[in-house]
Amino acid sequence: MAILFADRVFLEHETGDHPESPARLLSISRHLEAAGLMTGWTRRESIEADDAQLELVHSREYIQSLRAFVEKGGGQIEASTVVCPRSESVARRAAGTAIAAVEEVLAGRQDRAVCLLRPPGHHALPEKAMGFCLYNNVAIAARYALREHRLSRILIIRWDVHPGNGT
Repeated sequence: MAILFADRVFLEHETGDHPESPARLLSISRHLEAAGLMTGWTRRESIEADDAQLELVHSREYIQSLRAFVEKGGGQIEASTVVCPRSESVARRAAGTAIAAVEEVLAGRQDRAVCLLRPPGHHALPEKAMGFCLYNNVAIAARYALREHRLSRILIIRWDVHPGNGT
């Protein structure tokens, strides 16, 4: 039993010609389809995180300031992070979807889960966006698992050319 979270809503985080763009997710999806790796999965749509879930990692002040920034039209929120008017909502869905994947597996409903989502989250700090990331999806899902499933530890494996900052 395997679940795949993939939703076109993640393409709505428009970043222009920035490296972290909708084209990245489309390319990954096309490659997985061509390799035959998208068969046999139960597909689900994204799920939005609520404020309490985001506050597992981020401060209420940061959540409000991000929302206010995108409501004013977005732009470059920090040196390497671009946002549009839909970015905060899409980022909430990325965080909520990471939580849903954890819940599906830890509740025993699925053996594994894959999330094709964006914006990425592993660089976001509790008080600010960083490195293409708005909410730290990975850290939020890990904190959720620790709290709701009373796990004693979590192993996060990631690959990137630099540290995961907020993770």
